[in-house]
Amino acid sequence: TGVYRYATVGRESIDALDGAEHVYPDETTITFAAAGCGVEMRWDALIERHDEWNLCVTETGIELQPTAGSYHVFFGEEKVEPIECNRSVVLIPSDPADRSAVSEPVALSCLIGGQPWFPVWEVLGRDQRTVEGAQVQVQHVRMTVTDEDEFHEHITLDWYLDDHGLLIAATLAKQTLADTVVGAVTYKESYTLELVSLTPLR
Repeated sequence: TGVYRYATVGRESIDALDGAEHVYPDETTITFAAAGCGVEMRWDALIERHDEWNLCVTETGIELQPTAGSYHVFFGEEKVEPIECNRSVVLIPSDPADRSAVSEPVALSCLIGGQPWFPVWEVLGRDQRTVEGAQVQVQHVRMTVTDEDEFHEHITLDWYLDDHGLLIAATLAKQTLADTVVGAVTYKESYTLELVSLTPLR
């Protein structure tokens, strides 16, 4: 547990309001707090923007839990979106021999803010990342959302986790067409996160 610092490059934008955008700070934090059978992982990008995920240690490995959340205030519109999915997903198998294998995609049936949402998680095997000059073995996992209906959504989220479930790096590319009070609005978000230090702030 603790608060970890991440070098951050990212922004969010909409094609309404003359192309308004927020540029994320050069450094953001993720707070890992003990919760249930594991930890709650909360990324704080802005006062108006944070995501929460829950990881659990089980006999099969480190699992992403079915509940999560997203909080977002964008140009006066507040969105509090609890996420409820139908099952958990093993991100880091307990058997080291299984960690280098590419898993079959796991399709989830979720509700986000009460609306249907269908993310797919995949374990893509092992990788390496450098933190403070040291090589860290990481598990590469990816979430994708491909929604082609009238209000489409495309998301690719890559996580690089160490064997204890600490997020070492992440990348996101997201584009959605949303129905809002000002009509159909295209929202884009992208970011990269790189862990600055393996020692938490507190």
